[in-house]
Amino acid sequence: MRIVEFDYKPEFASTMGIDHTHQTGIIAQEVKELLPSAVKEVGDVSCSDGEKIHNFLMVDKEQIFMENVGAVQQLSKLTDNLETRIKELEVWNCRLAKLKSLTGSLRSTGKPRKHSSVSMMSSPDACKTGTAQKKGWSHKYSHCLQHKVFQASVFTLLATMAFCIISITVLYLINLKVEDAEDFPGYSNNSVFPLQTTAWTSTVPPTSQPGPWPPDVDFCELLYCDHMYCCTPPRGVSTDSSNTLTELAKVEKSNLTERRKEKFQLKLKRASDWTNTTIHTFIIKENQQVIDSKYCLRDECGPGRYTYRVPISQFVPLNMRVTLLMNSTELLVVHLCSFDESEACTAMLDMNTVTGIRYPSDTQGEHEWPLHVSRLYRSSYHFRSAVAGKADCSTNHNYAGALFTDYHFYFYRRCTDL
Repeated sequence: MRIVEFDYKPEFASTMGIDHTHQTGIIAQEVKELLPSAVKEVGDVSCSDGEKIHNFLMVDKEQIFMENVGAVQQLSKLTDNLETRIKELEVWNCRLAKLKSLTGSLRSTGKPRKHSSVSMMSSPDACKTGTAQKKGWSHKYSHCLQHKVFQASVFTLLATMAFCIISITVLYLINLKVEDAEDFPGYSNNSVFPLQTTAWTSTVPPTSQPGPWPPDVDFCELLYCDHMYCCTPPRGVSTDSSNTLTELAKVEKSNLTERRKEKFQLKLKRASDWTNTTIHTFIIKENQQVIDSKYCLRDECGPGRYTYRVPISQFVPLNMRVTLLMNSTELLVVHLCSFDESEACTAMLDMNTVTGIRYPSDTQGEHEWPLHVSRLYRSSYHFRSAVAGKADCSTNHNYAGALFTDYHFYFYRRCTDL
């Protein structure tokens, strides 16, 4: 995999909430050919200038990091084995060098004797001289043969080592795929670390027709979407919802690193009696639309804290009921810690329907929250899910992920024409 430097387009960076356009990383298409499980398809992405990116791919850098750690461990083992083999080869090379020098000295001391014997020998002894020469040639041939045998042994050893390295690499990749297949469904409630949330794996099949990203909450399957109800923003309120929501999502982010360290320690201490406090799925009850990872803000989706940015379609009537349904695998209590419905639509200000509305402080068993987001230009809600009696809205935020899970929802009216 190549390491490259690249710059995001300003339109794409503003849409995805990226502060620094210059990045260093890897190409998702190249990673998908080598490790498909580390690349996720998030569908089509629309930039602020109207340009559309089809079938956008996202790289899971954490998985690539862990696989690099495993590869380094395997290479470290291979390096140790190679060092041992090289030392053995050096010992054998020294022994062969000593043997070669010994045979050379014996050959040099035997030559004068042969010449003197030739000068003093009579014709009947000529056959003895031929026999000695044949022995000398046979000795040279055996020495050359030994050298070739040594070369062949070294070559065979290197080929065997190369085959072993290839086999280990193949087995390691197969083992990674098997582990990914086993770990993909999730962990049980007895595991040390809690689930991120199953909302990440709950995806809506992409539609064939291109549309805004993330998809709007609409009721076109229930109502005729032939009339637009564009909500006029209140006076003095900026129409740039992305900047405002991004600033709201950065609240408490300065302490995020320290909170994660403390949560990691708490998870280890409470692993024996820990209860999963994450919400399994979020669904708009009226149209069964799933609010999943497509609506998550960058770096604001777990563990312990999730932030969703949900656009309301321009075809949703101002008096339409929108109910947020929360499903959990455990028996939890969902607290509404805070909400902001101050930015009402200008057309609704005279009706005085937004003020005076009260929400329950929490829900148990069935978690249904009828929200008044259709009447508002922008609104925000802070929910906290926990086990009954163990945490509420006043619990210290350092226990996020261990005793409770926070969910922040930001709804805003998205209109193409005002």
